[in-house]
Amino acid sequence: MTLKKQFNEDGFIIFSDPLFDKKSLELIRHKYTNIFKGKENHSFPLKNCWNIGNLDLIQKIDQSHLYDPLILNLLKSNVFGKKAAEITNATRISICATHFFFKPCNGSMLGNIGWHTDSKYVDFENGTLLGAWIPISDVSDDSGTLTFLKKSHFWKQNNISPANDGMERNLKKQATIIQKEAPVNYKWEETPMISKSGGLSFHHNNVWHYSQENTSSEDRMSISIALFIEEDNQLEKLTSITNKLWPISESNNSPIVIYDRTQTPLND
Repeated sequence: MTLKKQFNEDGFIIFSDPLFDKKSLELIRHKYTNIFKGKENHSFPLKNCWNIGNLDLIQKIDQSHLYDPLILNLLKSNVFGKKAAEITNATRISICATHFFFKPCNGSMLGNIGWHTDSKYVDFENGTLLGAWIPISDVSDDSGTLTFLKKSHFWKQNNISPANDGMERNLKKQATIIQKEAPVNYKWEETPMISKSGGLSFHHNNVWHYSQENTSSEDRMSISIALFIEEDNQLEKLTSITNKLWPISESNNSPIVIYDRTQTPLND
């Protein structure tokens, strides 16, 4: 089965073996561990930072790729763009947004990110959304990893479901609602992203997913990426990316192309 067919059938695809440069990952892991634990200063805008230094809560830095070359260079590596192109019909792929997450170890329900679909939050004016997720630390069942609901991307009512809320902490309550909404005879199958640091997953913008608290003894770090996918009939001069649900407020958020098939064919 091709990667594209697997992605289309399941709504996600996981590459559990490391794909990114080991040294780059080590540098990022060291730097951001110190930032999130309050041991190192940073220059990120305050509006982009969530709970920095609070080891009882999920911490997050939005759009870190715009301010840190370490993050941008990781995302501009050839393997990332090409893997995304393999599972889509993309002619061009750009970064729309990034979120660097830190989940402290030995966490509680406050470390949950609720069941949601990405398309509830992002609806591009042109092009489509593809979600990507890179673990910066090793991730396992108990580290609060990303978990997907297999084949749920085919369901049409996901975005209007009352369960669709990434800020909800009661995952069981949400799952009960989703189970009632699921098609008749649907076989419930959750798939966690289990990977070493530097693995990679992609997910459809309509697939249900969540992450629970990190109950392990190690902190968990990951980067969530929203990719802007364009096909041949959508290609124009790329000057901006417009999310119809709310504006992207970064003044320096000009599109960053990470793959262009006209310049980098897949068979290269």
